[in-house]
Amino acid sequence: MAGSLQTCAGCSKLPGGRNGTSSGSALCKDFKRCSGCKKVWYCGPECQKDDWVRHIFDCDTNQKITTAHHLALAVRDKSLPVDDATLVEYGFTRAPTAYAKSQLLGVYVDLVERYHVPTKGIHRWASEDVLLSNICETFERFAEESHGPHYPWLLENLSVLGTSTPVFELAPFVSSISSKDRRRQCYACGWLEGDTSENRHTCGAHIFASYRQCSGCKKVWYCSEACQKSNWVRHIFECQPRQPINTSHHLALAACDKLIPADPQTRIDYGFTKVPTSEARLKLLGVYEVLIVYMNVPARKLHKWRNDGRLLPEIKAALEKLPGDHGAHYHWLLENQHILDGSVHEATRESTPSM
Repeated sequence: MAGSLQTCAGCSKLPGGRNGTSSGSALCKDFKRCSGCKKVWYCGPECQKDDWVRHIFDCDTNQKITTAHHLALAVRDKSLPVDDATLVEYGFTRAPTAYAKSQLLGVYVDLVERYHVPTKGIHRWASEDVLLSNICETFERFAEESHGPHYPWLLENLSVLGTSTPVFELAPFVSSISSKDRRRQCYACGWLEGDTSENRHTCGAHIFASYRQCSGCKKVWYCSEACQKSNWVRHIFECQPRQPINTSHHLALAACDKLIPADPQTRIDYGFTKVPTSEARLKLLGVYEVLIVYMNVPARKLHKWRNDGRLLPEIKAALEKLPGDHGAHYHWLLENQHILDGSVHEATRESTPSM
């Protein structure tokens, strides 16, 4: 019965109003069981629809599971697919580094969430061998300012989807500048030196900015210090810097891209492997996003906190500086401190049989 202690498989609400937001009669009336497996409950059709991308793998249905379903789950969880066939079909096995895999995942997330392309459509593109061309055509229908950071990366790494050359003429993110045209293009905002169009410049720097070359790789240009600083979290993986790459750099990129880190050691160092569900991993990612993106805590500081064994107390102290009730992420972290302090969660401790 809906009035039992079954919880909503989507949002974990309890029937009988025990979530504190709805009346018991309303919840009991709305709770319905999955018609496929008869094993899980949902508090409403929205929760059931949102959870289907995950529940389809557990449900007793006759629907054939394809790589499109695995890709849809990866996009929802902001984490790399775990299915081998999916990794192969969508180019992840051709991406040589964790950074490249993360960027490719970001392309698919943008397709689904920015441009509302269903994963079954992406699956059809792959089966018809038009994956790259259709991805490019989709992005190019929209203004460049809406593309985000992952599509420009794809244009520089077309080989991950099976070719080293564009399938049709595209303007690359960093222009191929002829010897007759020595204007430089900002690697962060795309601003072309001397361009006076009002709707082109997005970073806020003056159009007569002094362009400077990256001192590390000598390959890219920036129109302002602000652009260079904002792009460093991404460019450090392509540059030839003196500073070695560590897991905090992968964490910073993940926070900026709102994707679960692709690097395995980063997931270990910053608690993602101790989180039991995809929803909780996204909550943990949100904690780091608040710190790095909104509070401007440098990645090197997080690295030092972790090395000194002070990651949890320092994060709590930082979040306590937020106004009001310190934000939802702070309260979630207080309820899940075991993720970062190395202790055993109470629920885990109770479920572990005594020897």
